[in-house]
Amino acid sequence: MTAVRSRHSAPRARAVAPSARSGAARPRSSARSLPQESTGPRLTVVAVPRTGWRRVLAGAVALLLLVMAASLFVQGERISIQERSDLLATKIARADERGRELRVQVATAESPERILDQAAAMGMVEPGPAAAVPAADPSAPVGGSAPVPGESSGPGRTGVGPG
Repeated sequence: MTAVRSRHSAPRARAVAPSARSGAARPRSSARSLPQESTGPRLTVVAVPRTGWRRVLAGAVALLLLVMAASLFVQGERISIQERSDLLATKIARADERGRELRVQVATAESPERILDQAAAMGMVEPGPAAAVPAADPSAPVGGSAPVPGESSGPGRTGVGPG
């Protein structure tokens, strides 16, 4: 690093040894001064241009116009979104109505009265009472006659229902 002194800084006092204070003159060093000390700093002061009230007014008006344009844009987008929302709500209402109509059609098609009417139109008849058929006895000879319901087919058996 190099030592730089400015002309505004005060030179430092040298510490003098007690023997040198007695009046003996010390020889000066042969060091040269720095070039900055002799020429001084090369700084210039530049005047700051003042902003006139007309410029401030023009900036405020431009900012106001920009805010108004942005507000108009946002309002336009809001209206567009509201129109799409209304259209979607109309479609949903139509779909709900169609769903109700289809549920009514399904309920009508699945009603027992309609099913009985359709079966009768096709020539189907209602089944009679169901009779229980007993299981075959494994000890009975193969090819033998099957037990008749209501008759006893062995000790402790009634012949009706599984054993």
